[in-house]
Amino acid sequence: MKTMMQITVVLAAIAVTVSCSKNLPDGNGPSGGGTEIIDEPLEELPPLEDVDDVCEKMTDIGFMSYCYLNFDANMDGRVSMTEANAVKAIECDDAENFSGIEYFSNLETFKSSSVQTIDLRYNKKLLSVDCKGAPIAVIDLRYNTGLQEMSFEDCTNFVKVLLPSSLDYIGRSTFRNTAIVRFVCPDSVKTIEDSAFNGCKSLEFVTFPDCLSVIDSSAFAGCSSLKSVTFPDDIVMYLGEGAFRDCISLGAVTLPKSYGLDAEMFAGCNSLKSITWPKEVPNNYNSDNSIFYVVGEDAFKGCKSLESVTFPDDYQIIITSGTFAGCSSLKSVISFPHLGVPEAAFDGCVSLESITCKYGYVSFVEDYAFSGCSSLKTITFSDGLTEVGDYAFYGCSSLKTIMFSDDLTEIGTCAFYNCSLTKVVCYALDPPYLRNENGDPFDRYCKIPELYVPSSSVDAYNQSSWSLYFEQILPIE
Repeated sequence: MKTMMQITVVLAAIAVTVSCSKNLPDGNGPSGGGTEIIDEPLEELPPLEDVDDVCEKMTDIGFMSYCYLNFDANMDGRVSMTEANAVKAIECDDAENFSGIEYFSNLETFKSSSVQTIDLRYNKKLLSVDCKGAPIAVIDLRYNTGLQEMSFEDCTNFVKVLLPSSLDYIGRSTFRNTAIVRFVCPDSVKTIEDSAFNGCKSLEFVTFPDCLSVIDSSAFAGCSSLKSVTFPDDIVMYLGEGAFRDCISLGAVTLPKSYGLDAEMFAGCNSLKSITWPKEVPNNYNSDNSIFYVVGEDAFKGCKSLESVTFPDDYQIIITSGTFAGCSSLKSVISFPHLGVPEAAFDGCVSLESITCKYGYVSFVEDYAFSGCSSLKTITFSDGLTEVGDYAFYGCSSLKTIMFSDDLTEIGTCAFYNCSLTKVVCYALDPPYLRNENGDPFDRYCKIPELYVPSSSVDAYNQSSWSLYFEQILPIE
């Protein structure tokens, strides 16, 4: 039996001669560090020289001390293989090198915020690994086939992990704020949970398996080095809110087959130049039996390099508020399919010159829809438009002419303020209501030269508030 004096001497000696665990990958290579799946047999674990003391195998004084203090059940100054086999959890923040952990064959949970070096290949019953905030750089988990939870969040040195091929999902915040460069997803993974790779600024390369069906909220948000993403072709996917938000190097994206995009999906991706819509979408049916695809709020907000958007003809795209707000390079929108323009949908699109409507009509233009679109020169609203919202075209300083159908009933506060209109045509028989509680819909101090209305309605317009904003009200010929 070892005395406490003998244990103290052993610990002191270890402090002088700390060594690293063997056989761990270095994380280097032509593609840099990242996740990998490598199929090769695991060599046998070398037997202990002293089967009566597992702790003697440890080379870190902190881990050795933890071992003696926590696992010496019979208080004989040793930790036998029998005692080691009873250990299900190790939680130690006082060690850097966990050499010797291989001999805890029934270990299910490991947690350390101080670990730098560890070999968990032989802990085949491991279910959970939590190294949150630790200085660890590399770990091999490919033989841990029961693994359920991993966390390397805020491990800023972490560059590489070898994953088991049986892994079902990548958990919440697993690799958040790490230095990982490559992500090769195991073929078995179906879900990548929220914030799994959030803030991985070095991540350049991602490969998804064909069975992946869920990429949850903010999963890859802030991955500023990520340049391309390829989604599975055939499976119906769910993409969570902001999944690729602020991926500032992402240049192009081909969207997966899905029911739509959640809010802020690619917001802030200011290198994004092109969007390819999915070839087909699941059968979401409108009341008119047409198939639709919903694009969430602010989905492409701030994509400053996006120059053109062409909507598909096979199904209807329904955009929502702020979808393309701040897309300062966007020049044209082709086959615009929406029945109305939601709030701030194109707010601040300073290069936008034209919009072509797919269905030939738009039923509403909500508040700030085209506010600040200073290059927009002309737009025609055919049958169906009933209302123009507050500030809808505010600051459209190149807008010269506009035409309204006979369905128009209301124009909002400051809707066309700071525009350069020279001609307005309105087919409505009754003068639409002009809201001016907080500002005039048109600039009354810089009257528009001409308003054309149905000949039978000229007197009605002259007697209405419309006359405040136009020099002449003339009949449509």
